[in-house]
Amino acid sequence: VNEILDLLYTNLETYPSVRTWVFQKVETVYTLDVRQISGPQFGLCFNASHLHSEKIHEFLYTKLSSKLERDTLALWNLLISLLAPDPSTVTGVRLTKYRKGKRKDNTGTDAVVDYEMDNENLEDGGKILDHEAEIDEMAVHDLGLITVVCQYLCHIASIMAHSTNMRCNALQTAIGFFLEASNAPKTVCELLAHSGMSVSAATTSRMLGPLRSQCEMKLKGLG
Repeated sequence: VNEILDLLYTNLETYPSVRTWVFQKVETVYTLDVRQISGPQFGLCFNASHLHSEKIHEFLYTKLSSKLERDTLALWNLLISLLAPDPSTVTGVRLTKYRKGKRKDNTGTDAVVDYEMDNENLEDGGKILDHEAEIDEMAVHDLGLITVVCQYLCHIASIMAHSTNMRCNALQTAIGFFLEASNAPKTVCELLAHSGMSVSAATTSRMLGPLRSQCEMKLKGLG
């Protein structure tokens, strides 16, 4: 089947029709995933009048990323592919970092030396990366990179879902509360709100009202 599809896709006469068909099918698949995220059943719709502090505390990137990967795998894999780093760039960064570390060990100073990453350096890199200690360091670095990429994915998926349904605002609400708690400048709040990464300052204030009342009731209950 793949060979037939490749043949149709590479043929000059059938290419336009096949390309249009593929785009339509792909668009349908990813649109369904975004609509699923933005739906109330996905759990990312925060209502100001029914918001509880427990719901805010339960919001975690790890839970959201797991849910996105499980329920919208096609969209998740697409975003991972689009955000994947250039392998040659990653290799260059690792080798430069390694050589700077070795230079520091040899001199006993914090001096930083720039190294030119030519073809010979990259070939020698294969031997360097075979060392167990370096592999362990790479594993830690990669784990951190994966965590950051997962956060990127959560932000991108949440922004797309929020654009589809303005009530799908869990991540935006959490960021809005953080900005309020950190006393962020108005210009920063407006920038993040207009970019789809946060709810507006006015929306944050409306949501904080019920939460303040809940906290006051809990404090009264404690005596």
